[in-house]
Amino acid sequence: MNKILIGLLALSALSPPAMANFYTGNQLYEWGNALERSRDNRQRGNDNADANMFYGYVAGIYDATNGAIFCPRAGTSIAQISDVVLKYLKDNPEIRNQNASDLVMDAFELSFPCQKKSK
Repeated sequence: MNKILIGLLALSALSPPAMANFYTGNQLYEWGNALERSRDNRQRGNDNADANMFYGYVAGIYDATNGAIFCPRAGTSIAQISDVVLKYLKDNPEIRNQNASDLVMDAFELSFPCQKKSK
């Protein structure tokens, strides 16, 4: 029994680290496409649920990181931030395999840069 346990521990030490990313930009992009179809009254299947997943995912990252890495103007709406993220995903298909939260933050940083404080 001890030999089996030692063997399992040795194998686990050699295995690559687990990734903690639940979603990639590809999944987020699909949800964003569902949002567009829903907005245009062309929804199909699970589009309404997928559109809500997109809104919720984007809004969660926005709320968690607002002011820390990006600085939107007052009154920025959920529709605006969703448009920013979806445009970023459309314009950068080569990186959609990356972590969705990183891509959302990149989109926010590019679209809502913070003003540098003067000395």
